[in-house]
Amino acid sequence: MGMIGRFRRWEAEGLSLTGSSGTDTGHGRRHGGGVFVGKVLIIDDYVPLLLLYADELEKDGYRVIANADPGRTMSLIEAERPDVVVLGIKMGRVNGLDILQEIRNKHYNLPVILHTVYPGYRYDPRAMAADYYVVKDSDTEKVKSRIRMALECATPINGLSYPRCVVPGNC
Repeated sequence: MGMIGRFRRWEAEGLSLTGSSGTDTGHGRRHGGGVFVGKVLIIDDYVPLLLLYADELEKDGYRVIANADPGRTMSLIEAERPDVVVLGIKMGRVNGLDILQEIRNKHYNLPVILHTVYPGYRYDPRAMAADYYVVKDSDTEKVKSRIRMALECATPINGLSYPRCVVPGNC
């Protein structure tokens, strides 16, 4: 389905775009040729970016839940149980850093990647609660790299689950 068709379906579903490509084997499992499959929740009010991220991530085998209504973030986390959240910061009257605090209060170990066009937010003390910080760009490689890193840090090794991973120099 092309991006225009996906956008029309997305509008009809009330600002929520979901989809998957390849074999969805559930949360954080590997399939086929060893490609990591995870569930990614993207929250941002800029629809073209949501569509771009969803399209690119689905091509890589991720299941994507993209939503332009930041007020639905917590209910989507509860309903969809994503493996990682990509969260915008400045979304109309809603501040993503406030949503980040809610996520940390209820889902401390859920990896969160902040993404914004305003690089100055990196120095906001509340942004330190995020696992990674990415400046928005039409080149999706940086955000895809951070998603992979967040999922690798969250993946249990030998059945042991570890708390949020901090990798110096990767933010």
